[in-house]
Amino acid sequence: MDSDAEMHSPALSSGADCLKSLINEYAGNSSSAGTSAGDVDSELMDCLVRDVRRLSETLTELSTALDHPTSSTNVDSNDGDGSSQEVDSVWSVNVHQCLCNVLQVLKEAIIRYRFLQSNDIFEYIGALVDVVKGLKFDHDAPENSAALKKAHATLENLQIAVAECVGEYLTWEMTHYESSASKMSWSAEDVSSMSLQNGSMPVAKRREKKELRKQRSVGTESSTRCATSAELLTNSEDRLLNSLDNGVEMALSRARAWSNYCKELLSFIQRRISLESEHARTVQKLNVNASLAISLESYLPLRNIYLSSIKIENDFYDSCVDTMKHLYDYKFIKPLEARKAEADGKRKNLKHTWEKCVKEVETVAMELKKARQNVVLRESSYQKARENVQKSENLKLDSQKIERRRKLQEEAYLRWEQASQEHWLLQQRLEEKYQEMASTKTKILQEVRELIYQCDQTTKACTAAYLQEMANLWTLLPRQYQKLAENVRQYIPGTYYKEYVNKSVMDSSEKNLKSSREQTKASSESELPVIQVNGDPINTRVVTHRSSIPSSTSSATSTCYRREEEEPSTAHTQQGFAFKMSRPKTKVIARPSLLSDAALSHRLQKVRAPTKCCHCDTYTFFQTVGCTECGLNWHKTCLDSVNVHCSLAKQLKLNHRRTCIFGVPLRKHLEDTHLRVPLVLTACVDELERRGLNVKGLYRVCGVKSSIEQICDRFERQEVELSSVLPTNIASIIKLYLRQLPEPLLTHLLYDRFVDVAKRFPSTRRIDEQTACQVIVNDLKRLCDQLPTENYETLKVLCLHLNRVSWFEAENQMSATNLGIVFGPSLLWIEEGLSGATFKSLLDAPLQTRVAELLIKYAYEIFEEDVTQDLERLHVRSRPRPIGGADNGGRRQVRSMDPVTNSVDERNEVNIADKSRKSATPDLLRESKMTGRAKSLQDSLARVIPAEEYSEIADIDGDLEYTLSSSDRSNDGKPFR
Repeated sequence: MDSDAEMHSPALSSGADCLKSLINEYAGNSSSAGTSAGDVDSELMDCLVRDVRRLSETLTELSTALDHPTSSTNVDSNDGDGSSQEVDSVWSVNVHQCLCNVLQVLKEAIIRYRFLQSNDIFEYIGALVDVVKGLKFDHDAPENSAALKKAHATLENLQIAVAECVGEYLTWEMTHYESSASKMSWSAEDVSSMSLQNGSMPVAKRREKKELRKQRSVGTESSTRCATSAELLTNSEDRLLNSLDNGVEMALSRARAWSNYCKELLSFIQRRISLESEHARTVQKLNVNASLAISLESYLPLRNIYLSSIKIENDFYDSCVDTMKHLYDYKFIKPLEARKAEADGKRKNLKHTWEKCVKEVETVAMELKKARQNVVLRESSYQKARENVQKSENLKLDSQKIERRRKLQEEAYLRWEQASQEHWLLQQRLEEKYQEMASTKTKILQEVRELIYQCDQTTKACTAAYLQEMANLWTLLPRQYQKLAENVRQYIPGTYYKEYVNKSVMDSSEKNLKSSREQTKASSESELPVIQVNGDPINTRVVTHRSSIPSSTSSATSTCYRREEEEPSTAHTQQGFAFKMSRPKTKVIARPSLLSDAALSHRLQKVRAPTKCCHCDTYTFFQTVGCTECGLNWHKTCLDSVNVHCSLAKQLKLNHRRTCIFGVPLRKHLEDTHLRVPLVLTACVDELERRGLNVKGLYRVCGVKSSIEQICDRFERQEVELSSVLPTNIASIIKLYLRQLPEPLLTHLLYDRFVDVAKRFPSTRRIDEQTACQVIVNDLKRLCDQLPTENYETLKVLCLHLNRVSWFEAENQMSATNLGIVFGPSLLWIEEGLSGATFKSLLDAPLQTRVAELLIKYAYEIFEEDVTQDLERLHVRSRPRPIGGADNGGRRQVRSMDPVTNSVDERNEVNIADKSRKSATPDLLRESKMTGRAKSLQDSLARVIPAEEYSEIADIDGDLEYTLSSSDRSNDGKPFR
């Protein structure tokens, strides 16, 4: 250890000597120049010298304390372990105390002198603290030698770094003093060259010292050197571009190149996200079907492995969808789009500023050129006038002529002087413009460089986030598959077959044993009386010694308990789920109790399964009764404390019942019901096509709110009977179901593509050619094929039905255009939460209507269905084909049905529907402020517009309310102003 200390002492003395020599040198200079220098603060110099000396002393003390404790404390080698531990503890205390002193002095110095706030000093302070923390204060520790070497090297580097910072500061002070004392006016070039010449030597020395410190492997300076080199590089880039005439154009062209590059990146990642999400949904659908098929049978080889694999893949693809959404919203697409928009805007502003500056310089240069020509012209005129005067004087002409020519000479001279003055002013102005242009060029180059740096930073962050998200997504899947593969290798063939055979034999024997017991028990039970409550029987076991029970209690028992007659067949049927306990007939099962008023309102019957009581919240067996209406259960002994009436319980149950049709995702609903198309849609469509296609204003007229609520509740309970429901109410149910879907039927993903079709074929342009109509059909067919299967099948049923509704336009006045107005916002809307969604939804409302109109009009061509069977089924004589015909130029008249098929009952229903339209409530089962404003607007129109015109406006009342309610939906329930 002593040898190590001696080995490090020269290095330490060199660093300390460097610091002390620097202080002594500049202390003498400051003391000699402090009395005469006005710019150099002598007091500040003295304070700096004192603080640096103090810092040098504390660093020397720490260096001395780091040496082995035997250098300061004599320890007898014969002492035991107690003496060595004491020495080690004293050593640790001394080192930490010295380190605290060093850190305190450095803190005060760094706060007082800003030039000491250097990255090198901070780096070496942190390294020194880490080294001291890592020391093992044990004289027998073998790793102390390397740690002490590192500590002494770090102390030396810290001293050198402080000496460099102080030396640079004092050098700058003395240079500044000399330059101010000389009182010379330096230009910008002279000052920059002087600063470079004066600073070249210290920079070279610093680089050499950094290389030496790097060789000693104390700390790291990669970040500082990278920042310094990056700063020099950017400055060199600005200088190089500033020296070129087209430097600004080159910088702006690179900024534009990044914008184009960013556009391609966004297109690629958006397409990748779309494909990943679509692939995830497809595989999840495949997994659901496979899991249902695999789960039908049990005791099959590796069945659990495949179910686990499907579950792992479903979780993975759920995570994949979430990751793609996260990349789109937060990590890649939107941040990069925002940076691109900001960069494009700033680049255009800089380009405009530069072009404006160049134009001003060119304008002044053109004016200066004209002024120079004017000066030459005025000078020639003046020379000519002077020659004329000289000729006149030589020829001794009349004095008046001479005087006149002298006046002309003077006027020419004045004009020459004026032109010269204008030329001089334009020269000065041109110089100013050139200076402004140079400063503007420097500023623009700097801003473009910073802009490109920001764009690079955003590109780096987004790319790193994208790759990290993809790495995190695929990290766990291989390990999970590997674990499943290991489990498969441990499987022994024939295991499940053996278990299946053993289980089947055991089940058969248990079934025979239970059947014999039930038959024996059923034959041994005797007939018991039947007791009724509110006219309904309740099963119970009556005790044999009834005479011991009071009369009032026995009457209550006869009211609340009843017995259900059991036969051997009934007992055998309920064998799988009812508990059977053999008890002596003389044992009392439950104590009779009085019924409360609330209990009398329930229809009670005995419950055989183990059930929890709603009153005492405990389980019981064979002592429970339940209400058949509200479903609540109680102990027989708790019937006297029941305080919930049956009607209230049913209402609470109805309010808290979860919906399984309306507001539920389409795929989940169809998976739960195992249907291809929702039942609510097929039932309503069939009923409307049976008796409602000729109702005037079908789908445009709103239904009655209370009736629609009742029908929706019946659909939730799967008790559907629509034969007595008005067609307008049935149509409102279809619209309500579509609008309450969490995602539109045409999906958010394909929103822009459907809207693009509507933009290319607007409703204002007539489509008369066969090719144009075929293009529409092909485009819509291609987009519909990209929909999920459940969305495609549902859209197919709906569009074919609406196309058939448009056949009866002569009666119901609902053409494909009118139906598109009604169903456009129900089939397609913007995803909520996006920026500008409300305003965009209002702008896209005509396009949504156009999309629905085209889907309805060309439904049979898009979905490739034969129209002949539907024409025969609905008794329609002819149907104008949409391809090649007029788009919407006029209404087409279609004979709806044969006169024989229009019965009196159906015509009465149509009349009732027309009457109910006048008093119908708004659709969607919502009462919003926008609907109220629509009504007030309707009343105002009724007051201002004459009755003849208002009768025509009243026919589109339902469309106005629906449009406002759809805009209310896109604005998160708040009215749009």
